[in-house]
Amino acid sequence: MRRLIVRLGLAIAILAFILFSFFPGVIALVYCFDGCDSREGVFLFIFTKSIPQWTPDDASIVFEHRGKIYVVEADGSRLRTISEGSGERDIDFSPDVSPGGDRIAYATLRYRTGFLWNADHNHEIVTSALDGSDKRRLTENKADDTHPVWSPDGKLIAFLSGKSEGAHRIYTMSPDGSQVRQITSSVHAKDQPPVWSPDGSRIAFIAYGEEEEIEVIDDHRYSSVIYTVGADGSNLTKLGNSMSPPAWSPDGSRVAFIRRDAGSNYGKLTTMNPDGTEPREVILLEGDTVGGPDYKGNVSWSPDGSEIQFRSFVIRTDGSELRRLPGSRNGWSPDGSRIATSNVVPGIERIGDEILEGDMGDSTSFLHSDLSSSRYDSGYFVLHTVARDGSDRRALVVQNYDGSLLAAHRSSAGELTP
Repeated sequence: MRRLIVRLGLAIAILAFILFSFFPGVIALVYCFDGCDSREGVFLFIFTKSIPQWTPDDASIVFEHRGKIYVVEADGSRLRTISEGSGERDIDFSPDVSPGGDRIAYATLRYRTGFLWNADHNHEIVTSALDGSDKRRLTENKADDTHPVWSPDGKLIAFLSGKSEGAHRIYTMSPDGSQVRQITSSVHAKDQPPVWSPDGSRIAFIAYGEEEEIEVIDDHRYSSVIYTVGADGSNLTKLGNSMSPPAWSPDGSRVAFIRRDAGSNYGKLTTMNPDGTEPREVILLEGDTVGGPDYKGNVSWSPDGSEIQFRSFVIRTDGSELRRLPGSRNGWSPDGSRIATSNVVPGIERIGDEILEGDMGDSTSFLHSDLSSSRYDSGYFVLHTVARDGSDRRALVVQNYDGSLLAAHRSSAGELTP
């Protein structure tokens, strides 16, 4: 009997070793056997950072939601995902559409690097066709590689990597993963995509400030700085403290971001030259109306350069005509006529306020009245488009009560499009 117990114990130990080495997700699932969502862990924070992105022909919108990448037609039809599987590590995020509109670059947690007990899932970069086919893994190392962004001519992809002592630096590579080149070495980039200048000659990004640049305001530590750097790694230039990632004007002559001056409790939507000269304040962010000291969100220029979007607002570059948008993560259509905007509404009443005013067709049947059945405490995801003046709101995608996403428009046969 003792020999049997010893053998059984040894067999269990060997099985545990194999599971931990080759299937680490099994260990996590042990703690989620009661139905919890194992995808809602430490990685969730990265899912909410990307903005809806239009394809160059204005026909489709690419977005991410809870670790999956989706594509939907601009009229709200043909919602589909390029992400496969539902395992705890089947996570894709930070998509970027190529200038030609035929491929998407994104980061993923699907792959394991290393051997046996040293193996682990880490962030790698992949490209695929717009329908999810022809997947190509571009990076393979034990560092985290994230936030790929195509250069304007499509010949390079800029991305963040922790290869350098774990600190995020900016790198570039060819679309096939070759010719990897480190661009920055002296500053630690924050977990946000780098931004190419329209001519591809420079890259703007947000980074952690030096220790002496950290200020404490209302118990918050601020240490974010905007830099620009040449695409070859030359001429690193600091533009100033920031509360947002940067955005290039369409002609590349100005950079916009939410600037915070030393000692100030509030940020200012500011534009300046790429060399840090000629700063111009567009609007002061005061209180809850526009953002206040806790402002977080993207900044983007309209394609014609006349307006700037920030958080849930659009304003002209001269500071006039401030108006509100229905969401806080917004992407301009290439022709500038519409804005794709995503947000999370907290309940069925808010869903009625935010969605049913728009063109929903017969999609009200998608909404469920019993909010207690939802696993998502933060609310329901909605993807809209609106005209650039904020009118003509159209809901494209809504979140069902079980957490799944549904197209707001049905096919001619009356069934949801896949």
